[in-house]
Amino acid sequence: MQLKHLLIIPFLTTSLCSFGQEKFTVSGFLKDKNNGETLIGATVYVKELQTGAAANAYGFYSLSLPKGTYTLQYSFIGYLSSEETIALNTDIIKTVELAPQNIQLETVVISSKKKDENVTRTQMSVVKMDPKILSTMAPHTYFRCPIPKDCLPFHWVFTN
Repeated sequence: MQLKHLLIIPFLTTSLCSFGQEKFTVSGFLKDKNNGETLIGATVYVKELQTGAAANAYGFYSLSLPKGTYTLQYSFIGYLSSEETIALNTDIIKTVELAPQNIQLETVVISSKKKDENVTRTQMSVVKMDPKILSTMAPHTYFRCPIPKDCLPFHWVFTN
């Protein structure tokens, strides 16, 4: 019986500690400052807790955090990052607009030199046949033509 009481005590103390922390939610949308489009996959990072969230397919993000003051960093590839300090003591809905970052990249040249092995010979294929065998065959069977009249342009004369 005493073993059961010893197992229950840790569960009660952890649950009481979790009730002591009030949690609030900061949520909203991440959008492009120029055109208002949602930024799918943009991130919100909480510096103090080293945690964060990514915006979903609608540009929506949501973080549930304990009561306190936090520095939120909003970022997305190709956009200028934005930081903001908030006092989280109630649920907050915050839409953030990020400005595009224009970066001029240098020119990249890709070159290669390789011998073109496809054009080394003009000959496509060779089939060696004995002319004696061909002389015994009907002309339409040289190319396996099902109808002899279709093979009329292929008239071959073999001589010894």
